[in-house]
Amino acid sequence: MFTTDPWNSRPRDNAFGQSLADLAAIALWMSDVNERSGAATIAAQHILASRTTIEQAGGVIAELNQVDIDSAMKTLAARAADQGMTVARYAAYVVEDPELC
Repeated sequence: MFTTDPWNSRPRDNAFGQSLADLAAIALWMSDVNERSGAATIAAQHILASRTTIEQAGGVIAELNQVDIDSAMKTLAARAADQGMTVARYAAYVVEDPELC
């Protein structure tokens, strides 16, 4: 590459040039992979934290209503829908103040 005649005076076809362009595009694209990977990790952590809160709220409802966990989870989902909230958001309220449920 660093000579006055990098191709040894042989013509190269378009496929070779396209291959180099594709490799350059991939190299440039790869710089964003770490950012996307970080965003995916944060999203996964948020989902896991929400799921933990939902499980806790289900336990609270099960204990307060003396029902099994499946019934408590259905109750949680129904109450969230009645309040116009996501299950995760309503669950956070239940865990924060069980008397609200």
